[in-house]
Amino acid sequence: MSLSSAKLHRIQELCLNGSYRRAVEIAVPPKGPVRGALVHAMLTGLAHSLGPGPWTEDERFQSALKRAFVDNGGRGFSQLELSESREALKQLGVAMAVPTTAVSWRRPSTPTRMAVHEITTLINRSGAEGFTVDRANLVRLVVNALDGPKGSSRDVATLVWGCGKLGVDLREELTPLVGPMAQLSSKDAAMVLWGWAKMASSASSSSSLQDTGEVDEPSSQDSGISRILEELPRIRSSFTGVELANVIWALARLRLFTPMFTTLLVQAADPPPPGDPAAVISPTGMSSITWAAGLARVSSGGEAPPLEVTKGLYHMTISSLHSMDPPCVVSAIWGLGSLGMLHTTGALPYQVVMAIEDSATAFDMDNLKSVLQFTWMDPSVTACLGPEVVYRLASSTQPPTWTRSIPQICLYLSRGALQTAVELAQAMQSYLDRHLTGIAPSSVDAARMVAAFSNLSYLPAASTMAKLRALAEDGASSFYPNTYCMYAIALAQLNQAGYQLPACEEHLTIGQACSLVWAGAVVLIQGIEAIIGRVVATTTKEDERPSLPFARQAIAGLWARGMADEARRLVSMYPAGTLSENPGSSSLHADISQTLRLMGYGSVRDEVEVCGVYRADVVIGDLSIVIECDGDVHYLHSAAAAGNNHILIGSSVIKDKALAQAGWKVVRVSVTAWKNCKDAAAKQAMLRRLLDRSSSSSSRRWCN
Repeated sequence: MSLSSAKLHRIQELCLNGSYRRAVEIAVPPKGPVRGALVHAMLTGLAHSLGPGPWTEDERFQSALKRAFVDNGGRGFSQLELSESREALKQLGVAMAVPTTAVSWRRPSTPTRMAVHEITTLINRSGAEGFTVDRANLVRLVVNALDGPKGSSRDVATLVWGCGKLGVDLREELTPLVGPMAQLSSKDAAMVLWGWAKMASSASSSSSLQDTGEVDEPSSQDSGISRILEELPRIRSSFTGVELANVIWALARLRLFTPMFTTLLVQAADPPPPGDPAAVISPTGMSSITWAAGLARVSSGGEAPPLEVTKGLYHMTISSLHSMDPPCVVSAIWGLGSLGMLHTTGALPYQVVMAIEDSATAFDMDNLKSVLQFTWMDPSVTACLGPEVVYRLASSTQPPTWTRSIPQICLYLSRGALQTAVELAQAMQSYLDRHLTGIAPSSVDAARMVAAFSNLSYLPAASTMAKLRALAEDGASSFYPNTYCMYAIALAQLNQAGYQLPACEEHLTIGQACSLVWAGAVVLIQGIEAIIGRVVATTTKEDERPSLPFARQAIAGLWARGMADEARRLVSMYPAGTLSENPGSSSLHADISQTLRLMGYGSVRDEVEVCGVYRADVVIGDLSIVIECDGDVHYLHSAAAAGNNHILIGSSVIKDKALAQAGWKVVRVSVTAWKNCKDAAAKQAMLRRLLDRSSSSSSRRWCN
């Protein structure tokens, strides 16, 4: 007779509501065996909810206690249940002789089965409030199982499964039991592998289901399941859908990406035999399989499954997304993203967008991080999740589990098409104001937060920026090159002029070196001279020249440093016109040009290529003046500005430096100020004032 978890939950609900008579009827029926777990749930629940009182004298309650403890003699209880039931009776003020020794209705025949009985009891009680697992007690049970006659394979499998379910890593203690398992069935193998993987997850510092790239290597403790792995070719055809999904998930979690792993993926992608419902893979199973396949592709030592298998998994997963709960939706999306199957047509499948929209409020922060990793490019997703994240950051009391996910969530969202960009930045600022001193993010997380602010064109408060820079600086030199460049570019965009960034200790690609040459025009990067020398050296090596985006950065950085000859040599390596910005003439440019001509300036041109990589909005050639038309995108929003933004964004600072080094005087005209001019005379007066100012100084000026 199996214990019904539904009865346990029902008893707990009744106790909370004070319905003790109904709880007694379910826990201690007038006939049949007494189930210690039910009696235990009733007594502990009533002790917490009702406490001592006249109700304990109720005849039905007293009769039930007599039947459970006196007439029954302790049968059906575990030792722990007897002990805690005795304590609960003391709390209720009820005098009742409780047996000191637990006796099962059918005494387990082996120590292994005894251990299984105890662990099953613990699992049934694991949902109770305040439940904790005594690891020492579990170790004792396993040691006792090793001393006596060995139990059946099913007993051993249940023992391993139970330890995994409880999240207690006893792989070392269980290895002597697992190794000699005989007459192994498909269910036994699935239970052992699943339990083994869950124990590995509980012992790992990166146990998140959607672990991204930072994966563990196979553990030496996994040698204990070598016998199971050897049996997989023989028993794999007998797997049910549930067992197949559990085995594939377990192998992936253990990083055992063997040929058998791929074979099982092929088996999962094949249609199940007709008339065999047990072979059908549930939506939950599909999410586990897709996650496992994705992990294999991004892990060192793993590989992507064959294309036909990937396509099969894609269609099966997409068709079952609507039936998945939120954690399974996350696993499925992360797996499909890792397999490179989410953006094959340029847009997310509508099923994915709908699943995200339906589950947005149910996702925890780790879930949001995993979903956004592969979906932030879709405006529908950022429109849905952006406001949700803003709300959580603004109202969060900062649960500890959020700390690691928040920087990545903010970074992903900041890269997307947000309608709430400033709102997100303000929510980030508010969150950091409340919690930055308490959460102590890692140096990488601090760099991610700086990059997110940069992407949102938002300069955080000075104290926040100083704290984030200090945290990032501690580990900046050991950042991965991509992270280091991201951070350096972010500092430059936030116009952190003069800030000293430690040198990167890792090897840089030529593209990364070009990015640092650009950022180094604002930020003081240690070792920048060697980086510049490496970039300049590519002008003599045709096969090492940077790709266009990186070449543009390097040329701009060289011009800003006054290295005109080196910049021109690099420009000459590319076909004419391929490096410069795309033309972007507007009615505003035309209006300014026309006004200048009416004022008598003859050499006025629009959209002129300068320095090989830039296009000046308007130039007055004979005066060497560049007029830049400034919209909001040229300036940083600021936590201290209260809507009046005067801080130029880093890319515009570098452009001004480059143009100045090339002999141009830069005049910046605010779009807002221009629109506020009521007539042609006001526009001419504004331009005359700016041009007079530029002619009296060789330094750049701008107007807001």
